[in-house]
Amino acid sequence: MIFRLGIVVVGAHIEYERPFTFFSAEEFEVRGVAELAQDRRLLLGHFSFLHNDERFLSACFLARPVAMVVDNSFAAVPCAIEGHILDKFDPDEVSDRRIERVVPKLLDSLDPKSLLGESAQPLRLYRHDSEAADQWSYIEMGAHAASARESMVLDAGHELSAKLQPGLITPTRSVDFEIRRPLFLYDTAQVRTRAYGGPEGLSFVHVFQSQIGGTHDHATIIERFGA
Repeated sequence: MIFRLGIVVVGAHIEYERPFTFFSAEEFEVRGVAELAQDRRLLLGHFSFLHNDERFLSACFLARPVAMVVDNSFAAVPCAIEGHILDKFDPDEVSDRRIERVVPKLLDSLDPKSLLGESAQPLRLYRHDSEAADQWSYIEMGAHAASARESMVLDAGHELSAKLQPGLITPTRSVDFEIRRPLFLYDTAQVRTRAYGGPEGLSFVHVFQSQIGGTHDHATIIERFGA
């Protein structure tokens, strides 16, 4: 059976709860639960990474279902999950609850006075950054954010570099991202990065911004390090 349904990832929260490296164990377990919310127009995937039933990483991904409405094309429009696919969900996995946006709350929690510095890195979207519809792949966004963070630290002056060093040498505590609009193959943009200090550790905020038809913020990624 052909459903002509796609899933577009629009956000995620990843929390590193305790250290776990290549040498921590020979194997680990991943448990996942799917949930439909907001009138079946938002799909959530909740994942736990465990070793000996102890969780070391948790993740939640948010995705919009889209219907492919034209034959032989990846053109799609947002839709609700229904029919045979909806039947795969248990009743307690479907609700109308509203999902709180995490990224705006995190941005509001950052004290402007704690800003340590900012930078901008140019970005052009190439084939390896894209998925089948020539639209950027969310999988590569984290790599672009990490590159922007590393460049900021390495290019900073001596005094600022010392404050930003945890962004290179300490484990990541959490990563959150929210996608608002896509970029497409060969589009140009920039990653604007701001670093914030504070008692809870170091935070890097990356905003993917373009001048395509005006100024647009396409996505925001927040990386947190330290305490």
